Amino acid sequence: MSRASAGAGINVGMETRGVVSSHNDLHDVLDPAQLGKGTCWEAKEEAPQFNVEQASEQSVRTSQEPRPAINPLEPGWMGICEDDFNNGFHGAREGRFVSAGSSSPHDVLQGREGHGGSLATLRRQGAMKIKCDSVWDESRECSTLLDLRWMEDNNTQVKSLNGHFALLQQTLPHGNQLSVTMTEENLQNLGDVTFGQMLLDVDKSFKGSCAPYQELGSSQRERLFLRTLRSRVPLRTSYLSSVALDALSEHASSGFRRSEHPPPAHLWEPSSVACSEGSILRELLGTCERHCTPEDQLTKVMSSKTRESDEQSNLPQHIRSLLWGAGIISPWLYLMNPGSVFCCHIEDYAFGSANVIIAPPGSHTWAAWYSVPRHDIGYLHEYLREMLGDEYTIDCLEQRKIWLDPASVSAWTSKEGKRIHVYRHLQGPSEYIATDYGSVHWGVNLGIGWKAAVNFAFPDWREAAQGIHLEYKKLEKATGQKRSYRSVPDFDSKKWDTTTSADEIDGTC
Repeated sequence: MSRASAGAGINVGMETRGVVSSHNDLHDVLDPAQLGKGTCWEAKEEAPQFNVEQASEQSVRTSQEPRPAINPLEPGWMGICEDDFNNGFHGAREGRFVSAGSSSPHDVLQGREGHGGSLATLRRQGAMKIKCDSVWDESRECSTLLDLRWMEDNNTQVKSLNGHFALLQQTLPHGNQLSVTMTEENLQNLGDVTFGQMLLDVDKSFKGSCAPYQELGSSQRERLFLRTLRSRVPLRTSYLSSVALDALSEHASSGFRRSEHPPPAHLWEPSSVACSEGSILRELLGTCERHCTPEDQLTKVMSSKTRESDEQSNLPQHIRSLLWGAGIISPWLYLMNPGSVFCCHIEDYAFGSANVIIAPPGSHTWAAWYSVPRHDIGYLHEYLREMLGDEYTIDCLEQRKIWLDPASVSAWTSKEGKRIHVYRHLQGPSEYIATDYGSVHWGVNLGIGWKAAVNFAFPDWREAAQGIHLEYKKLEKATGQKRSYRSVPDFDSKKWDTTTSADEIDGTC
């Protein structure tokens, strides 16, 4: 994809209280309580800390009871006013961002070296935006976080990449649905077409679909999307998803000349985030796969060392071995298309995640994220049970098919009068979004450009995962269903020996 297609343009943004917005969108930086009379919370209220011992059993309404209100005209609505809803306001609390400066991922994500407030913010919000220094090399016209200049000339044959990327057609929820309909394009009939050739066609298509958004700023694009979502029109959008970087990097174009003296790797290069100082991610992933994977799938998973089956892949064996942990330890890439979405989910095994937009500062390449911190995951499942009724399953988040209106989630009240804390984060070019262990997050892409994603885990993962595990135990008891094996581990399982697992995950990447 050309650098221009990554979102070149003038910088219409301005920084105000940690929120990027255009000059016409200044009211977006206000707390939701100031947007209209219908808002019924105090935005500056601190979220309660997750405490397993104090967590009460949460009763759930039956499927015969009325579903929660989804707009201001329905009984029980406790959210933003009708005008704000109709104008596409998100209705969530604005998330605070942090600046990494020259600090490492370990320092920021573990609250070290003066970043204690960063860790508290991540836990309170479930996600946070991180700004790094020295993210773009003007002389080389590329990102210092991840150089992708070779992608448009990549000569890997598409047919050899089976299972290592997906070109999706997404249809927004319509009628009474909450699920995004996703169909994967069949690319097996492309013959000897290379990934670079396919990318040029995809880029051209995405630019065409971007036309309605071109003159709009980031918050205006978000409002346009939310108005479309709330109209229940079945809008269809394409999205290039889950591209395994390691499957492509061996086939960088022979015509692309890498520097003989490349600069030192950036501290926040995605793979460095996954395996930064103090990381236990690599060992922990292996431990989780051994302890959580069903017996009938364990041999395949551990022998292939890939996240998906390689039975139909034509990639060389040494490349396939690299792909173990693709999207977790090594980056998955996503080519954003305005209006394409990423659905509500928690990360595999309740890991944390780090996602960065690879584009020059000032370009019109954004994504709006919404997060629910892990201390509210029980209430979110209660909300989902009321919304989905008999269609609810305990693994509905792991299926990654549901897209929730943040205003509707924020407007809901449990039978005990509890609210779900929903935060909104506007990610710009060369900015990271980090998500906390076990937080639920989702969002919408608002520009054209690449995103790169990895996971992270440090020794504090176990305590966080234990709390989420106890919430899922309550859900399993209430529903009679069993969690997905890629959800938070079941630490009460006979397969998970506390002493052994602690020894196994004591190593680092």
